[in-house]
Amino acid sequence: MTQYQQAAQEECRRQAVGSKINPQNGIWLPWYEGESRAMSATGTTTATLDQGGQAIGTEVHEIGACFRDALVLEGLGARVFGGLTANVNFPRSKPGLAASWLSENAAATGASEMFQSLQLSPHRVTAYLDVSLELLAEQEAAEKYLREELIRALAVEIQRQVIGGSGAQNVPLGIINVAGIVTEVGGVSGAAPTFQNLCNLEYQVTGVNKADRGNLGWLTSPLARKKLRTTPIFANGSVPIWRKPYQLLGYPAAVTPSVPDTLTKGASGNVCSAIIFGEWSELFMGFWGPGIEVDAVSSVAAAQAGQVTMIAAAHFDSGMRLAEGFAAMTDALCA
Repeated sequence: MTQYQQAAQEECRRQAVGSKINPQNGIWLPWYEGESRAMSATGTTTATLDQGGQAIGTEVHEIGACFRDALVLEGLGARVFGGLTANVNFPRSKPGLAASWLSENAAATGASEMFQSLQLSPHRVTAYLDVSLELLAEQEAAEKYLREELIRALAVEIQRQVIGGSGAQNVPLGIINVAGIVTEVGGVSGAAPTFQNLCNLEYQVTGVNKADRGNLGWLTSPLARKKLRTTPIFANGSVPIWRKPYQLLGYPAAVTPSVPDTLTKGASGNVCSAIIFGEWSELFMGFWGPGIEVDAVSSVAAAQAGQVTMIAAAHFDSGMRLAEGFAAMTDALCA
């Protein structure tokens, strides 16, 4: 470990003291972008035909950067908070205060309970893999590469739950399941998305709820993008709804397989896709502790098999401070 890396570890452990996330014996990966280097090995053994033996040069970045880059929500404008040490509340102003015109001596009316809050609390997400000690000994870069793979696994799962999480069994509540989000109904058992559906989604945020500001944009799946690229704006036309890469109706559009294509509406079966429009700076994502902990754990059985278990864990939660700033169509038939 270099002097710089050792200093980073000491700082991460110092930040963890007194928080709910206590440091263990593993490595703490802080939320910063570090150096990049070429490395090989894509599996967990050194066998010729195993993935670990397929050594191809590729450039990868420090683990923290790869973790955050995998979250397309941040690119849309979602706010990310790191280093949290306790449950946090993000206050917001509650709609209801309005001015009125009165006669000279008429009594004015006011509004109470002007503030609400979004509370976030840590949920533990973890991933692990069993690694050959021989691979770690023979491939100098294998450990760093496998650490990155663990972080990527966390990133994908976090992103998936931020979008569609149920809010049950230690899972964060996802965007499409938050009470108060405006919905656009396609049909009793779903319907193919139309230009009118998208215009309605836009209006529900920018017109009805007056959020025509900030980081407005779209989020959907590759399947929904494919459908919108082959669906004309008007029935008798040939110009598709989605024409420009990563832009839809003049707004930024992010695409990720983490947006579900397996939702159900009526008798549709698990074939409905989600299309989301929102003011993304109202989506908050929080990480507790100084970063991601990666630990290597050995047991008698693992040692006898020449293996070690690498475990990565993070503590995370997310939520929308202003649910009315989002609208979604969750019954889009895009197959």
